[in-house]
Amino acid sequence: MKWLQETEKATIEEDKAKLRWLQPFLRTKYLDSIDRELVADLARIKAEQSSPPTANRYLALVRAILRKAAFEWEWIDRVPKVKLYREARRRIRWITPEQVQTLLRELPAHQVDIVLFALSTGLRQSNVLELEWSQVDLARRVAWIHADQAKGRRSIHVSLSSIAVAVLVRQVGKHPERVFTYNGKPIAWANTLAWRQALKRAGIEDFRWHDLRHTLGELAGAAWDAVVRGAGDGFLGIRRDGAAVCAPGSGASCGACRSDLRTTRGHKFGTSCQRKRPERELEP
Repeated sequence: MKWLQETEKATIEEDKAKLRWLQPFLRTKYLDSIDRELVADLARIKAEQSSPPTANRYLALVRAILRKAAFEWEWIDRVPKVKLYREARRRIRWITPEQVQTLLRELPAHQVDIVLFALSTGLRQSNVLELEWSQVDLARRVAWIHADQAKGRRSIHVSLSSIAVAVLVRQVGKHPERVFTYNGKPIAWANTLAWRQALKRAGIEDFRWHDLRHTLGELAGAAWDAVVRGAGDGFLGIRRDGAAVCAPGSGASCGACRSDLRTTRGHKFGTSCQRKRPERELEP
């Protein structure tokens, strides 16, 4: 599609997902047959399926494509009016450390890892899901997002906490390029049915994946410690006594004791690290 070929948006994968949803409704339509009434029907359907603010994101994409088709590509003579739902000027939503614990227990294992990594780093969903091993240095405990992947078009340096390192170590060997996968395939989207069902079981309402970035601010210091300790032995490879369960890596160091993961020096792979993690390292 011409839009996808020409766009330089950092959120192109999100556009692809939106277009997949729109395809069944629009694939038999010519651009000049898309009118205000059809757009309003699409808005109503999406708002009922998710929420009016989410529907607005889809409407904005439809409007952008139609405007480009009219004013740049000159494929159509006019652009139908696209009316968005009214939204509150500011929406800041987060959950408490206790709710984080509950949500983590309800999520499938692969989503637990990406949620914890997002909470540890504050990265956007696309930057988490599209992270590649070439962007990670476990030995130095850093990761980076290239400028063309960042929404602000500036590269991002990410210092990795012990929790983030532990999450990454769990992913080693699952895929040659991408960090986060499910059944051997890269994860393309986090706002899945499993995510929504987990929220429902956890009793958490009006919470989007993006709101994890707001929750990060609530998980400073002792709050992170409570999340990890409340999750149970072996969770994330971190035991409630503060020790870590090590896993083999590729030339990196254990997130708990820094021993070399290329060898069994210091402890044996898959067993609990005997060196206690300093409490301060539980902080993001």
